[in-house]
Amino acid sequence: MYKKILPIVIMVVCVPIVASATCTIRYACGTGATGEVPGNQTVSTGKVFTPSVNTCTRDGYVFSHYLATPSSYTYVNDGVAVPNSEYTIPFNGTNTCSRSVTITLTAQWVMANMDTPTSQHYVDAELSTKQPMIVGDANGANKIMLFSDTTDGEFGSRDIVTTLGTPNATTGLYTGTDICEDPENDLCTNAPEIPTRGAVLNGLNAKQNTISGTANWVTTYTNTAGELNSKPIYNVTHSSSDALVEAGTLNAAIADAVNSELTQVTEDGTESSSGTLWRINTTPTLLMTRMYLDTSIDGSGHCTHELNDSTDDFSCSGVALPRGGWEVQFSYGNIIGRAWCSNISGTSGQAADSVANASLEDQYSNWIPTNSSPYGLSGGSCWCRMDNVNGYSVTSSWVLSNTYDIGLCASRCAISCSQDVHVDSSFRNTIFGENAL
Repeated sequence: MYKKILPIVIMVVCVPIVASATCTIRYACGTGATGEVPGNQTVSTGKVFTPSVNTCTRDGYVFSHYLATPSSYTYVNDGVAVPNSEYTIPFNGTNTCSRSVTITLTAQWVMANMDTPTSQHYVDAELSTKQPMIVGDANGANKIMLFSDTTDGEFGSRDIVTTLGTPNATTGLYTGTDICEDPENDLCTNAPEIPTRGAVLNGLNAKQNTISGTANWVTTYTNTAGELNSKPIYNVTHSSSDALVEAGTLNAAIADAVNSELTQVTEDGTESSSGTLWRINTTPTLLMTRMYLDTSIDGSGHCTHELNDSTDDFSCSGVALPRGGWEVQFSYGNIIGRAWCSNISGTSGQAADSVANASLEDQYSNWIPTNSSPYGLSGGSCWCRMDNVNGYSVTSSWVLSNTYDIGLCASRCAISCSQDVHVDSSFRNTIFGENAL
């Protein structure tokens, strides 16, 4: 009888054995040293460990510290490790002892006996390469040390002073042998001393203040020390009689006056280069073709002739003003203008554009003042215009001063114009236009 034998299957499961990754810390005695080195250490987690106490020896030397160097895996460090003090392995980034890295700590040594005798020649040679002792100035404090610009190892000094000498009562410049090597040099540009900050500030405070002038004005002296005055240049910035005239402007004006004194005409008075007669020009040639008005100067007084005034004849400073006329007195002369109430609107303080300006001109020129209808068309917009400066015709654009009810505008517009020109530099700048300075 046969028995049935079943096959037996044996299954073998292989379980891998993985060694734990660690950092191994090894020790070395270093060059010239002997003895038993401390045992190896392992760092299984993180990257911090405490080095063991040194057990090596070296004749004539004493232990200083360990120098840590890796066998693999680059990291940056000065490598100084000290026994009994925590040492962090400075891996790049946030790496830890996740790989098998070996760190070797090698003992470092310094000479134990610094009194070893040597030859005088050696000592002299070594000391000659060193910096000699710096000897201070005999006068002690308040000196500043300076390097020599010619010889290595040499030093100089300068005094630190708290004053800039004695200011001259007339010029304000500092003089005196206590600060200037050259007494004749009033500017003291060669003074060897070093002044303190306070001395410089005090000196600057005694100097001439910054002069704030106006372009194209001439600075003049006064009888008071430190005070200055100014005069305008006639053909550039000012039109008053006390302004200075440039030679070119005067020469051109004289030439124009001579050239226009006689005009060649025919017998019927027509200007012609073929005429046989000469007409004498009785109208003086103006020195300037344009008036320059300083907008920074307020007026000294003003007067007006209201639009609704029933009196046609009105005199202000000897000048006849029409209805709506106004006059403002300035240090450089008088400015005369006109006021007008209109239905044309605008922005206060701004000039009318070309279309509105033409319409305002047309309204004013066609206005016939009467007692029953004294204030223009049907609007309360108060417009102002400049007509005359010191007797010369100077035409400006219309500039809006204010807005009123129609009836009130007739009585207030001329006053509003004169007041704005009198005290408002921004309004003056707009109404003076290209004549503004």
